[in-house]
Amino acid sequence: MSLTLLEIKLNSEDLRLWSPNTWKTRFSLNIKGLSYDTEFHSFVEINKKLENIAPGIPENKVPVLIHDGKAVQESYEIAKYLDRQFPKPSLLHSQEGVHRYLTAHIETELAPLISKMVGLKVYENLDEENKEYYRSSREARYKDTLENFAGDQEDNFNNFVKKFQLIERMLGQFVWISGSELGWADIVTASWLIFFETFQPERHNQLLEIYPNAANWQKKMNQYKQTNNQ
Repeated sequence: MSLTLLEIKLNSEDLRLWSPNTWKTRFSLNIKGLSYDTEFHSFVEINKKLENIAPGIPENKVPVLIHDGKAVQESYEIAKYLDRQFPKPSLLHSQEGVHRYLTAHIETELAPLISKMVGLKVYENLDEENKEYYRSSREARYKDTLENFAGDQEDNFNNFVKKFQLIERMLGQFVWISGSELGWADIVTASWLIFFETFQPERHNQLLEIYPNAANWQKKMNQYKQTNNQ
């Protein structure tokens, strides 16, 4: 059996594992205890790679997991695929609706604010060719410049802290965000927080000082971060 995860690289070796989307799949693989290899490609390089391994697959969309020559794209689809191929431990617990509901809050309320707080820092860690790609693709998505999209950082953080209250309340009632068992909603939240911590460590630590339940939960999630395939 062969598993390979495609990652997006930045200029700095200290920022090898940074993308929230690829972290979702990395967590999924680690939780299931699966051995895998990792390939690092720039934003521009990933297009050429995908053209070779999976013609017709949407460009620049990571994560991509290659399982015995078969390419599976997009973190949620990969999670479902892994649950089918390697059922235990389950990531979705046969409750896709619950996980979709929880992750909708994370992806629509929390993730955009993190993107505002870290987007320019990602841009600063790219070479000129990839800066050009990153700016043009993101500005087309945001319909605004990177600078305008970033907005007021203090306002972004304050809004983020406010919206994170829901996660803190849930962790006051349940062991995991997903409920009694570790699952997809935990993976998504942890992946976005790693993105936040990588580029805004002080604000990340400030968030966890405000929310002790989240701080304890993150310590439990950290056991699934380390792998010998980094």
